Amino acid sequence: MRILYERTLITMVVASGLTILLMSVMVFLNVILRNLDIASFSWVVELSEYGLTVSTFLAAPWVLKEGCHVSVDVLVKNMTGLKKAILGRLISLVGLGISFILLGLFSYILYHSIHEESLLIKTIVIPEYLILVFPVVSLFFICVEFSIRSFGAEA
Repeated sequence: MRILYERTLITMVVASGLTILLMSVMVFLNVILRNLDIASFSWVVELSEYGLTVSTFLAAPWVLKEGCHVSVDVLVKNMTGLKKAILGRLISLVGLGISFILLGLFSYILYHSIHEESLLIKTIVIPEYLILVFPVVSLFFICVEFSIRSFGAEA
């Protein structure tokens, strides 16, 4: 199960990187085509906005797992042994609680977006759930990671 979990996180972070790469290529080509007076695609900026959101949520669980996220180590820095382990687990429990609340809220919003058939109407019209599904998936895996940190043997 652990291997499946880790491969899923790696797949998500690779998809995040590919999304950023695709956005970069789209913006680059749009600038070149616009400066050559060939074409200008107004939807490129909008897709880049969506891409930033999607790539952030896709990468977040892997970033947390690898410990590459922003953290404040002022309290933990000078602690050793049991105190450090207990505080680490408490911090992970708080992270789990907050992530679980956010997962519930985003799931609720996603559910209503699907049933109300909500649309994002800008240059491109897309169903809102296509964007909202990414925070739900991401927060699920963030909850899993915080659970491992809180209750796992190596936490």
